[in-house]
Amino acid sequence: FAVDVVDAWAEKEKTNERDTSLPALWWVNSKGDELKWSFQDLKTYSTRTAKFLHNVCGIRKGDRVIVILHRVPEWWLVCLGCKRIGAVICPGSPQLTADDIAYRLNASKATAIVTDEKHAVIADQYENKNGNLKIKILVSENKRER
Repeated sequence: FAVDVVDAWAEKEKTNERDTSLPALWWVNSKGDELKWSFQDLKTYSTRTAKFLHNVCGIRKGDRVIVILHRVPEWWLVCLGCKRIGAVICPGSPQLTADDIAYRLNASKATAIVTDEKHAVIADQYENKNGNLKIKILVSENKRER
């Protein structure tokens, strides 16, 4: 999807075969703040995310990554980044409980979890008995102590 769709449409934007005034992603939060990204933006940002996931976090092809985020643009970047490196995305609803998250981490043998502040606290309580979970990635505007 990242290459066959996003990158293909990004190329069409470059060659003016696609109207760049139409956003590929148009996000609006509850305060009315807007974010509009073209396919070229999605390609650039998701490629950067893929490099971060692979080079910094050590996520490899076939690794499972649990993504528990609200409807934010970062959800798209993480999912596209995972697709670029061949990681398997295990999406999770922000409504998951601590038991739900623990079950998914165990059942999927996830090596990484990407989540928000609320769910990071839950992930911190997870007993990594099987030793699969190697990295926890926080998506937040706030800095958090380890």
